[in-house]
Amino acid sequence: MTAGIESLEGRPQPVVFQRAGRVWLAAGVVSALVEVLLHNSLFNGAPLGLGFTIAATVIAGLFIVSASFTDHPPSIASRLLAGLMVLFGLFVTFRASPVLATLNVLTVVALLFGAAFLYSSGRLWDLRIMDYPRAGLVTTVQALAQTGEFFRVDVPHAGLMPTGGWARAKPYVRGIAIAVVPLALFLGLFASADPVFAAFAEDVVGVDLDLGQVMWAVVVAVAIGWMLIGLLRYGSSSNGLTALVRPDTLRLGATETATVLGLLNALFALFVLVQFAYLFGGSDVVEQTGGLTRSEYAREGFFQLVVVAAFVLGLVLFLDWWAHPEGTPAARLVNGLQGALVVLTGVVLVSAVRRMDLYVDQFGLTELRFYAFAIMLWIGFLLLWTVLTVLLGHRAVFGTGAFLSALVLVAALNVVNPDATIARTNIDRFVRHGAEIDLAYLTNQLSTDAFAVLEANAARLPAGLLQELEQLQHASQAERAQAHDWRSYNLSRSRAGD
Repeated sequence: MTAGIESLEGRPQPVVFQRAGRVWLAAGVVSALVEVLLHNSLFNGAPLGLGFTIAATVIAGLFIVSASFTDHPPSIASRLLAGLMVLFGLFVTFRASPVLATLNVLTVVALLFGAAFLYSSGRLWDLRIMDYPRAGLVTTVQALAQTGEFFRVDVPHAGLMPTGGWARAKPYVRGIAIAVVPLALFLGLFASADPVFAAFAEDVVGVDLDLGQVMWAVVVAVAIGWMLIGLLRYGSSSNGLTALVRPDTLRLGATETATVLGLLNALFALFVLVQFAYLFGGSDVVEQTGGLTRSEYAREGFFQLVVVAAFVLGLVLFLDWWAHPEGTPAARLVNGLQGALVVLTGVVLVSAVRRMDLYVDQFGLTELRFYAFAIMLWIGFLLLWTVLTVLLGHRAVFGTGAFLSALVLVAALNVVNPDATIARTNIDRFVRHGAEIDLAYLTNQLSTDAFAVLEANAARLPAGLLQELEQLQHASQAERAQAHDWRSYNLSRSRAGD
């Protein structure tokens, strides 16, 4: 059997998929189904819902059962990440918050690329923190390139050396591939010529048969199929970890690292001294020295401190990856300076939390403040995790813990239901302390995830809330009517519209 075909440079390229036709057919069917499931959201502005959940499940299933048509069984880690795609895809059906929907979609995409990267190696714990962005870049580039190799190497090889099954299926696969474009073209033309046929066809395929949309739908389906084949081929043909080997020439000396960390520690220590005056001196100190009220002080610095904490965490990890200190007195000095900077950053984070607490007490909770607080908690965990792993010599497991903690954070946000929590917090402030409450924000800015809380507390709030809730319910009903099909079904929107 031929191992490969000659490239333009004269070097034989290895065949990855002996049964290329089955891979092509599986990816084609899945990509077409995914496009149909997401079509209304991509082209008609319909919100994501059940269609995305099914699409994520179908793609995850493609990876989980891929051994049946690729002869390359995925690793346990790859199957686990693919299985998690289903969980986060399911959240899209339950939560209506646009922020959560975005986080869930990004998580599904990250898990898909992770499943491809670990398809063969299957050792998630071998990835260090700086390997994750590099792995994402490598996987993206390879996913785009490997499909070209699939058609240049695997497909001709399968055609030259056909098996019995492929020999029978090959004419049909070729016929379907050739017919896709003219079918889409004539379907769009017929739909434009006859509204009755267009309505009938739209009910059958669930796609708006505008000619332009049909052509773009084909483009999207081809792009999805291209990416899926590339991900499968890259995962099947390479141990992704070998692409992330760092040359020794990139090492940073301990002296340079200690200098950077020493200067940063001095600056942070000075800032922390000022913070202690506030943390233990109270608002009088702030007003006397800074000329700011408590709320102004909180608002002035909160977001900056969150950025500082996140940036320092990344810098400490980057310097550790670059210098990789080990064993020597200079290395111990670097570790000590790293630990000091982490502790000082922890104090900065505590100051940010305190400012947030003051700000919420004064003005209430909003989406931005809620998610900023969630990020602070995650950064706080990562700082502690840095001490327990990186600074104690267990660098290899930090990346795995950080990645898994990010998944836990997104999952926890879906379980907690941020919009409902925001509504509940602001209602409690109004009822218990007589604080002002912005009903317009609660009903117009929050998603229908908050509807149940608002409805349950309607009797405790100003009379205007009932009218606002009725408008929200009518808007939800209109949104569902506009979505017009089951692919945009969402449990939160459905309950609000009932």
